[in-house]
Order: sequence, then structure tokens, then C-alpha cells
Amino acid sequence: MILTALLMATATPAPIIRVERRGPFQAVVRDVQGDYSQHPSVTRELLTAIRPVCPDKGILFGVYPQDPDVVSPDNLRWQLGYTVPDRARCAVRSIAGYSLASRPAETDAVIDSTLGTSRADGLAMLAWLATSGYAQVGPTRIEYVGTGSDAATKVRIVVPVRRRTWKGPVLKGAIRE
Repeated sequence: MILTALLMATATPAPIIRVERRGPFQAVVRDVQGDYSQHPSVTRELLTAIRPVCPDKGILFGVYPQDPDVVSPDNLRWQLGYTVPDRARCAVRSIAGYSLASRPAETDAVIDSTLGTSRADGLAMLAWLATSGYAQVGPTRIEYVGTGSDAATKVRIVVPVRRRTWKGPVLKGAIRE
């Protein structure tokens, strides 16, 4: 309710959330600890490392298992990755500091967003989860589908979900600040 009132007060429309089944993928990943201000330099390093060994186009993404509003910047742990397209011939094991990870097929709640609205849209996803009958079953991932670093850059917020087994009523307004 508070989030809905906030969105209405700022004249920002509520994001459209869709649930979709997404296929498995492999990615080159790097574990990172510390503030998100490292993002531009870690992104440059990852793209510089991956392009010579994997020229096929993939998707840059970040995995963010912790909330930066409650975890100190020095203690944030996150991951930056780059999907390896199907049948790509990539020598990814030869990149120091990076590993190859596999993700199984999964059901995801997805919001098409921008860098400028991703924080509010991510919070809207949390509110949606509380009332939708879905539960988050993995860390939030942001796919960087646009180019650039300004507020209008297109991103996709991806949250692995499963239907809740509990069929009772959802209690609206049960959470109070």
C-alpha cells in the first residue's frame, strides 16, 4: 500500500510484471565484493576479457542477492556475468578470475525497466510477490539489454519464482511500518 501510494504520488506508473518460462543458459561470471560503484570498471574488464575468446553476442547481467539498503557497501557480494550463446565456441576456461556457470531452465517474474527506474521497479516486484501467489526462489538478476549508462538505458529485472503451495487468502495491509 505504501509503495502504491508512493508510485501514485510521484506519477510513476506501476511496472508491468510478467511471468515467463526461460531456458537454461551458460555464462562467464565474476564474483565481486564491495560497492556497486565498481560496476563500470568490472563491466569493462569483463567485456574486454570475454570478447577475444567469445565473439558471439551474449547478454551482460548482474546477480544481486543482497539489498544495498541494509548491507554496508563494503560487505555487498554480487556477481557480474555474460551469457555464452548456444553452440558458441568460447575458450572461457582460460580467463583468469572468471568461471563458467550454468543456470537451469526456470520460471521468472520479469519487468522491462531502465537504469533510472530499476530501483523503484525492483521494490514494486517485492510488493507484487507479496500478493501474487508467487515466491522468490533465487537472487534477483538484472540483464543489461541496452547500451550506455544513463538513466534511459534499458534493463530487464529477472526474479526466479515458483507458485506458492499455500492457497489461503493473501492478507492485504498486514505489513505495517
